[in-house]
Amino acid sequence: MFQIKQKHNSDCVIAAVASLLELPYSTVRKAWNGTTRYGLTTNDIAWLLRELKHPIKRAYYTRKEVPVEQWLKRNQKARGLASIYTPNGSHAIVIENGVVWDPSPSRKLTTTMKYDLYEFIII
Repeated sequence: MFQIKQKHNSDCVIAAVASLLELPYSTVRKAWNGTTRYGLTTNDIAWLLRELKHPIKRAYYTRKEVPVEQWLKRNQKARGLASIYTPNGSHAIVIENGVVWDPSPSRKLTTTMKYDLYEFIII
């Protein structure tokens, strides 16, 4: 997995998709011709992935928020994008084989995270 950082406050999905698909940030950003000002919805992500020839295999919401660490224990082979709640709002991260990549400029690769996951998109 590439480790591509966000370039702006609300482009975490662009950076996460680029990291997961191992594509340059610019390629993913060009594929998404809309704004990232308010983030991207699940439908936006599905559209973007189709544009990049990587359709979603499955997307689901958890019934209630689940701590990322707890979710990782039950889904160690998972590969995809997760939506989490942070103090600053919703945020996209990459999960691949039990490892979390947070594209925030201040974060790095980890196997732990204190936030709650509420959605996961399998690629």
